Amino acid sequence: MKKNLISVVLPVWKKEIPHLKKCIDSVLSQTYSEFELIIIYKKSIEYDVDFYNLISQYHDKKIKIIDDQNKGLPYARNDGITNSDGEYVAVMDADDFCETNRFERQLDFKRKHDYNLVGSWVHWVSNDGKLIADSVTPSTHQEIRKKIIYRDPIYHPTVLMDRKMLDDIGLYNTKFILGEDYELFLRVISKGYKVGIVPEFLVNMRLTPDSVSRGSTWKKLRLYTIKAKNKAIIHYGFRRPRDILYYLPTPFTYFISPKLAMKVRKILNRYTGKKFFEYTQVYE
Repeated sequence: MKKNLISVVLPVWKKEIPHLKKCIDSVLSQTYSEFELIIIYKKSIEYDVDFYNLISQYHDKKIKIIDDQNKGLPYARNDGITNSDGEYVAVMDADDFCETNRFERQLDFKRKHDYNLVGSWVHWVSNDGKLIADSVTPSTHQEIRKKIIYRDPIYHPTVLMDRKMLDDIGLYNTKFILGEDYELFLRVISKGYKVGIVPEFLVNMRLTPDSVSRGSTWKKLRLYTIKAKNKAIIHYGFRRPRDILYYLPTPFTYFISPKLAMKVRKILNRYTGKKFFEYTQVYE
């Protein structure tokens, strides 16, 4: 394990080559230079030529390619971590891209507050890169701990975390084919580790019609989210009165679409006079 080295774990399943190029470029142009980029590539006869043509454009020893075992995203992420050399692990998704100072700002914030896992605020962008919305979430461990049973405040592609922490608590739970990030965050907190979110927009997440949280698979994701909450209540000690209060509506959330959930949050924000959980500024 190399001190101060960040291992960026990037599974590549989707084959939007322009998006992938934007993602890789945003990592390679970081102001913080001590990193390696581990790409876990799911081979495909249809897309191999385009992928390897893109990779051949980069002559950078920081890039490491490993073959995906076709078992699912949690397995792919775990393979990336297992093959990493860094003191820290950063998460990226192939559709998204980050600001050039992401790692520098996250490391500064992490060290200042002694956090083991940090995220950031996000810009939502369209398929063609147009700004759609901004999302602001709680920044401190205390705020996140209060409301994480209500809703996950940590956007997975923004995460930077300690490798030693993962060695202690375990990697992604491969029984969660979706929502593996939420289950991990709940486990991190339950083991006494500290989490925080840099109050800056450091990652741009692409919101497309087939995005898991917005597309046709949202019910499947919701099912695994409910499963993670059940695990948190039963096995991870999330039993404070506030946890139970936030958990009570959980079974009914399976029937609430992301679009409806957004409307409910807006109503709560309007009538409570405060940001009930998350503030999203939508751009027309």
